[in-house]
Amino acid sequence: MVREELQEVVLKGMAIKTETVIWTAGVRAHKFYGSIPGIETDKRGRVSVDDFLRVKGDDRLFIIGDGAGTMYSGMAQTAIHDGKAAAENIIRSINGVALKIYRPKQPYYALPVGQRWAAAIVGALHIYGYAGWILRRVADMRYFLTILPLIKAIRVFQEGKSICEVCDMCAPDPPPE
Repeated sequence: MVREELQEVVLKGMAIKTETVIWTAGVRAHKFYGSIPGIETDKRGRVSVDDFLRVKGDDRLFIIGDGAGTMYSGMAQTAIHDGKAAAENIIRSINGVALKIYRPKQPYYALPVGQRWAAAIVGALHIYGYAGWILRRVADMRYFLTILPLIKAIRVFQEGKSICEVCDMCAPDPPPE
């Protein structure tokens, strides 16, 4: 593999000088990966990784999330799990400690289908209807608590906010006039 050293990244005409690049974007592997000489990709364009989430053939590069050829790639929960695993291994690498083998974690699904109705899949357990919607709301609250202070998370949750896009089908009924 030919290795080139990057000294800057250019985004919309703005140059950022750096020695480390962490790229987070998208919902699928970017075609950019397939254009890099020496990087192996699968039929979906995801980068082939080793047992530690490193690019096969280059122990300096870690790939996570949508770009990584892992079992549950394409889910936000997977990207978060991958990020934690890669961060731990980067720290281990810096400290000269043996890396930990990456273990994929099956994400949970809670798909809103209508007002107060969702399909939730937790492992082998499938829950539909109002109970699925409750699980979806619990997932929303759990997420809010990771990005907001407690009081603000509770306020946002009580206002009926959700982590998903709200379409006409899922939107709450407007208050009566």
